[in-house]
Amino acid sequence: MRIARKLVKALRRYRTVQIKAGNETVTAEDPLPDGIRAVLDAIYDRTN
Repeated sequence: MRIARKLVKALRRYRTVQIKAGNETVTAEDPLPDGIRAVLDAIYDRTN
């Protein structure tokens, strides 16, 4: 359970924000670091 808490805490800053300006919607997001991407790929088995 401790590992899950650390992961959630590390991932909190990587949120996607959508900003609507007139008729346009702009999406802003920080790219995930390679280490976090590797952990998420392992969890969701995206490599196969």
